[in-house]
Amino acid sequence: PSVLEAMVLGDYHNGETDPLVRKATHRMIQELNPQRLILHDYFDGHSVSHHIDQQYIRQKLIHQVDIGHNVLEQELQEGYDELQLLSRLMDGKEIAVVMSNHDEFLHRYLDEGRFMKDAGNARFGFKLAGYMSEKDYNNPVEAGMKMFGELPNVKWLRRDEDYKVRGWQLGSHGDKGPGFGYGSMPAKERDWGKSITGHVHKAQILRNTITVGTML
Repeated sequence: PSVLEAMVLGDYHNGETDPLVRKATHRMIQELNPQRLILHDYFDGHSVSHHIDQQYIRQKLIHQVDIGHNVLEQELQEGYDELQLLSRLMDGKEIAVVMSNHDEFLHRYLDEGRFMKDAGNARFGFKLAGYMSEKDYNNPVEAGMKMFGELPNVKWLRRDEDYKVRGWQLGSHGDKGPGFGYGSMPAKERDWGKSITGHVHKAQILRNTITVGTML
């Protein structure tokens, strides 16, 4: 029987994921038994998004606070719990979390010091900010989720890290190319050759350049 080397999911956006899509995805993982699982925009960042702050009533109050999506620690805990579930579905095989623009919502939130004016998240924010200040390379999403327990089969990719399977580049989110310019389809084809990326929330194919959709 053929072996599925890798399954690249649509942008996950944990906590915002459509329940039916999530259930179907879990079933596909069980049935197709991939050797690797690739996650894009796994962390949604709804608790710290700068976009939400720019629309105080429509976004921050109605689409964040009113549904309990304003607590950073809770969002990271839920992310950890879902990774544990995915790890069980993968039977311990590798899960690669691609560094994505939504992960960087948390980087920006901490680096701009916004947590100091966000009383509900300040204590947890100080913990993550302390981590960021002491590391040459740091991923506060990874650090925050690991505060809740071990994730031994999860590989957290850096922005500049290749992750290739049979010559296919799977380590780029797709929003930026190697020179950190805009990741258009022709640019991806030129930069990566064969690739499967995310970010655009729609399925596209240009020869050996593929983008996945979203689980929203």
